[in-house]
Amino acid sequence: QHPKWSLTKDQSFPIALTFDGKRPFYVQGVAISESLVRVPMPADSALIAQFRKAKAMTAFTQGQLFQFKLDQTAVLLLFHDHDWEQALLIEVLNQPALLIGAMGSRRTHALRLEVMRAAGVPEAKLARIEGPIGLIPMTRDPATLALSVLAQVARAYQAHCDRLCDYNGNRIADTGLCHP
Repeated sequence: QHPKWSLTKDQSFPIALTFDGKRPFYVQGVAISESLVRVPMPADSALIAQFRKAKAMTAFTQGQLFQFKLDQTAVLLLFHDHDWEQALLIEVLNQPALLIGAMGSRRTHALRLEVMRAAGVPEAKLARIEGPIGLIPMTRDPATLALSVLAQVARAYQAHCDRLCDYNGNRIADTGLCHP
C-alpha cells in the first residue's frame, strides 16, 4: 500500500521489487483498491526469502519509484477466528516489524502463545507479539479499540525513533526519523 498510488480495482501491471538494494524481482501486481496491491507468489520463492531479511523495499512501476521501510511497519491481526493466526504469526515473526499485535482477550493471548510454543517458536520471538492489542484494556467498542490500537502503534513508533536518535534529535542511525 502506498498513499501516492491511484489505481483501478482489478488493474494488473508489472512491478520491479528490490529489497535492500539487491537484484530486482519482476512480478505482476493486481490492484485490490485505489492504493493497495496484491502480488501473488509461491511461498517458497526467492522473493519471499529476500523479503524476510529486508529492512527496505522499493517498487518501480508505471514510471514511478516507491520506497517502503519494512522495519517501520506494524502488523496487527484482527481475527475473530484465531485458527488463522499461527501460520501468519510465524511468518511475521521473521520480519523486522515495528510492532506485532493480535486482538483477543488475555486468555486468548495465553492460548495463542501456548500453541506457538508447541509449534517450536522460541520465547524471544513470542515476546514480540503484543496481545491483547490496544492501550485501553478490554474495550469492545470498535471506535475505541481502533483509537486504542492506533495509540499503541504511535507509542511503538516513538520508542523506535527514541532508540535511533539522541535527546537532541540527532540521528544515531541513518533513518530519517529524528525530529528535534
